[in-house]
Parts: sequence; C-alpha cells; structure tokens
Amino acid sequence: MPKKKSSRSPRKATPPRRVINRLYEAEELLEGGQPAEAARLLEEFDRRHPGFVPVLETLADAYYELQDMHGYEWACYRLLQVDDSNADAALALGGAYIANFRPALAIRVLEYILRRWPDHERAAEARQTLDQLYIGLHSEMEELGLAEAEALELAVLNEQVRLFLEHGRLPQGKQVAEKLLKSYPDFVPAINNLSQIYAQQGDTRRAIELCRRVLAIEPDNVHALSNLTRMSFVSGQPEEAAAMAERLKASQAPAIDFWTKKAEAFSILGDDRAVLDLYEQAKKAGALKPPEASPLFLHLAAVAHWNQGKEKEARRLWQRALDLQPGFELAQQQLDDLKQPPGHRCGPWGMPLAVWITGGTIRELSNTLEKAARRKQDSAVQAAAGQFLDRHPELIFLAPHMLGRSDPLSIDFAINLAGMSHHPDLLAALEEFIRGQRGRDKQRINAAQALSEAGLLPSGTTRMWMAGEWRDILFLSFEITPEPDSPHFSPEVQQLYEEAYDALQDDEPQKAQRLLEQAVALEPDSPSLLNNLAKAFDMQGEEEKAHAMLQDIHRRFPDYTFGIISMAHMAMQVGDVDKARDLLNGLMQRKRLHYSEYEVLCMAQIELCLAEKNKDAARSWFETWERVDPENPKLEIYRLRVGLVDTAAMFEKLMRRKKGRKG
Repeated sequence: MPKKKSSRSPRKATPPRRVINRLYEAEELLEGGQPAEAARLLEEFDRRHPGFVPVLETLADAYYELQDMHGYEWACYRLLQVDDSNADAALALGGAYIANFRPALAIRVLEYILRRWPDHERAAEARQTLDQLYIGLHSEMEELGLAEAEALELAVLNEQVRLFLEHGRLPQGKQVAEKLLKSYPDFVPAINNLSQIYAQQGDTRRAIELCRRVLAIEPDNVHALSNLTRMSFVSGQPEEAAAMAERLKASQAPAIDFWTKKAEAFSILGDDRAVLDLYEQAKKAGALKPPEASPLFLHLAAVAHWNQGKEKEARRLWQRALDLQPGFELAQQQLDDLKQPPGHRCGPWGMPLAVWITGGTIRELSNTLEKAARRKQDSAVQAAAGQFLDRHPELIFLAPHMLGRSDPLSIDFAINLAGMSHHPDLLAALEEFIRGQRGRDKQRINAAQALSEAGLLPSGTTRMWMAGEWRDILFLSFEITPEPDSPHFSPEVQQLYEEAYDALQDDEPQKAQRLLEQAVALEPDSPSLLNNLAKAFDMQGEEEKAHAMLQDIHRRFPDYTFGIISMAHMAMQVGDVDKARDLLNGLMQRKRLHYSEYEVLCMAQIELCLAEKNKDAARSWFETWERVDPENPKLEIYRLRVGLVDTAAMFEKLMRRKKGRKG
C-alpha cells in the first residue's frame, strides 16, 4: 500500500485560539515550502500541549513532506490514539509501518481498517496490501515453528516493543516486552530490546544481565554484543568493552541493522579505524543503498572520516544521510555546526549526551546539587558533587571521552561537574581539553575558569585555540577590590599625601616633592610615600636618585606591589625582560589586588609583552583591563600602543577635517 498523507478529519469542535494561531503559522510555512520549520513549530507546541488532533494532523503532513517516516509514524500513531474514528489516519499509519519495516503492525492496522470501514474507497487497496504482507511474513513465521495466529501475535508484540523503544516510550515498551517474554522466555529480539530499555532507564546491571542471557543462547548475536560493548564502556569497564568489541568484529550472525549496531559500538569506543573498515565492508556488500542504508550508520561513518581528516567525504555522507531521512537530527546538527564561525563550532560527534549518561543520572545530580545549594555554601556544593561521584565513579572515566568526542551538552556536563566537584581526575581532563581544538571557544574559557578557581591555572597567559587559531589568552585568578590593603595615614599625613598626589597629577613635581618630604618625616616607613617621592624626583629629571630610592624601597619592602612593578620597569629599560617577567609573575600569584595596583600591573604587562614582541598577549592584557575598568582614561593611550586603533584611518580622517576647514 503506498504511503499517503493523512486527510484532515472533520473538526468536531473549534480549537482554542492558541492552537489556531500555531496551525496558521505552520500552514503558512508548509505552503511556503518550509516543512522543517513547520515541524519544529508544531513539535514545540505539542510538547507543551499534547493531544490536539489538528496539531497532530498538520505535524504528520510536515513529516511526510520531509519524508521523515519515523516522525510521520509516531504522529499517525498518536493521532489514531486520540481519534480512533479517523480512517485516513489509520491508513496513513499502515503506510508508515510498512515504510519502517513493521509488517506485523501493518497487518493489524489494515485488518482493523477493513473491519471498521469495509466500504472505504481504499478498502480494495488495503486488502491487496494485506495479502502481500501475509505472503512476506509466511516464511518468517514458519521459522518460529508456531501456528500462524500465534506467530503473528509474537511478531506484533515484538514490533510494538521496538516502536515504543524507538520513540522513547520506555514504560510501555517494558510492559509489552515482559508480556512477550512470559510466553516466549527465550525470544532473543525481545530480550535485546528489553535490555536497551533497562539501560536507558539507568538500570545498567539488569541490562547487562539480559545481554549475557542472549549470548548464552546465541554467542554471536550482533545486537547483544553491540549493546554489551556500549554498556560496559559507559559503566566504566573499558577492558570488558574491548573484549566484547573483538567478538563483535568477528561476528557474522544475521541481524537487523547489522552494520549500524556494529558501528554504534565501535563509535562509543572511539575506534574510528573499525568504523571505517566496517564502512568499506558495507559498501562492498551493497548495504549503503535503500532499503538497507541507515542514516545513523552513514552519520557514524562520516564522523570517522572527519576524524581521519577526510572532510569532503564526511560532508557527503552527512548529506546522504539527510537524503535518506530529511529529518535526521544528528546529521543536520553536524552540518549546522560546520556553518558556524570557527569559535562557535563544537566539532563532529558520534553520539549525544543521552547515550553516555541516562536521564535518571542527570536528574539525580540536579536534585543533589539543588539540595546542597540551599545551604548557600560553595563547600556544600563541592561536597555534594563529590558524594555523587562516589556513587557514579564511571563518570570520572567517561569525562575525558565526553570532552574529546561527544556533543556540546556532554562537554558542558563534564566541565560543570569538574568545576563543582574539583575532582583531580576531572580537572586533569579539563587541562587537556583547554589545550586542544575540540569544543567551542566559550567552553574552553569556562573550563579554564574552572581550573583557575581550583587553583590549577595561575594568573597569566595560556596558549589556547580561539576563533580558529592559536592565541595567548589571559586568565586572572586574583580578586580586584576597591578596598586598599595598606593602613590609613594619620590625618596630617593623609592631607599631605592627597595634596602631593594632586600635584603629581597636575605636573607639579617640585610642589609634590616638598609635601611628600614633610609626610615622610612624619611617617618614614611608608612605602607609598617613598614611592611617590621617587616619582617626583623622576619627573624632575633626577633619574639616578629616583632609581636608587626605588631599589631601596624594594629592598626594605619586598612585597610592596608598586615597588615590584617599578623594579620590573627598570629591568625593561636595560633590556632584562627575563628579570621583569620574573618580578611580574610573582605578582600574578597574589589573591587580591587593589584597582590602582591592577592598573599599574596591566600597564607593566603590556609594556613587557611589547618588549617581547608579543602583540597578541599585549592586546589580551589590554582587553582584560578594559573589561575591568572601562572608564580608565589611560586606556586610550594603551589602545594605540597595542595597535587596536587604525592610525592610518585616523590620519586620513584628520586630513579630511583639515581640508574641510580650508574649504
């Protein structure tokens, strides 16, 4: 029976205005040749307000236009569940079942149609299709050694399990699988499907037990070997996973989705070579063409090709996967990612977060951290995250793999878990991550910040891949505060200090010198007063005296920030950039700096970077300074110094102004 769009059933009641509005938008998109946009619009509405017949009908039409038989099937199924009098929906569901290789379910639907609507205009077509399906299933039923009715019932139940599993209806799938196994306890396909349901529900132990049960019956069963490889790996048992993978490579047992199930297992292990070998075998076997061709298999092969540097072939395979199934999300995500600017790309991934970690585990972490956060103490959150890892040690093993080859959500999960727990192995994984090209720029920055907060990334520049190139990125691990660390002066000295400071700002060094000498006479052990006095001498051209004073200040007060920076400037003046770097690196280990200290540190670092001919690092320091203190008037001077101002354009603009005035 040919696939056909479902005809709209008569509207029994006027739907709510919000439904009408959404349907109108979707219809406009469909008529405008944008079925993917229509489907996304309706999917979002259906998630929030499930069960509206008009929405399901339009959604089915959108999936049909996309030739997304997976989505089309589920929309038709749900449509018939809420409106069992819809003959067109039943016919459409039968077509979808045939397209998705569910012949037993198609038989049941067609039988239902012919019983309920024997005079339907498409009844003859339905009878013809039904006869063809029975002929096709006859040989398979004979292999089961059961009576025809019993064999058909078994096939229907098994296809129902697959239907619910593939559409994420795990409780319904589990219920049907258990019902089937009560009557047929050694029916291997149902055991395999039930194993996957347990795995997705987070019961890995029970899932693995079922895989072993299958292998006791069929030692080379491809599905069981594939599932056991994947589940062993994600539960932190890489040796067991590797052993199962070797058995899987050797197995030639017949299986539905033979190539895809193998590729899934090799992909989760990160074995690109095995996936590529499998791809070549599938090509020779003619399995890359319909009806055997699988979009998921092509996607996994594309990722393996990309990882081997074969970008053109990878893009071709992702597009081929979309040609087979236009709504196939994994392939579309890769191509969309590649369209992003370099700094916003994640890089291809084989499997999404849900394959690595179950939804139940994520909910457990969320609940654990939410309870800890109520105590409003960072230590409570860190302790809670540590306790969670004690219960789920497999995540410590998985984190480097998630950072290295999974989707953006997996990368964010690993970064956040490392930042909250400060677990040393997770932090080590972040250190490797920030030095690679995987992930988005923002994710590498977040990982670096987590390392900084854990005390593992000292203040300074770090070589990182940003915006598609290697750059020196500045990270600061100290607090910048408006509260000075130095003690307050006496009222008399404070008055002299403030007047002297104003004099220095007004370029009156002689006046400043006189005021500061009075202040030093009253408080001779103040490095701040002595430092400003040295500056007054320097402004009057008495460099030797100023330098001698600065050296004495550093000798007497070795931890004084301005004294250290002054010594760094003196080292730069004589070309000793190594000494200057050592002095400034010492300051970078401070836990807190006053705004004035931070200002002079930024200026000194910029000067040092320019002396080292590292303009990228100088700009990084400037940009960091600008973010912290955007109103600082000294920024404009250094903007020019680091080359962030187009001097040629400024000159041209100035000349135009002059010509304008002359005119």
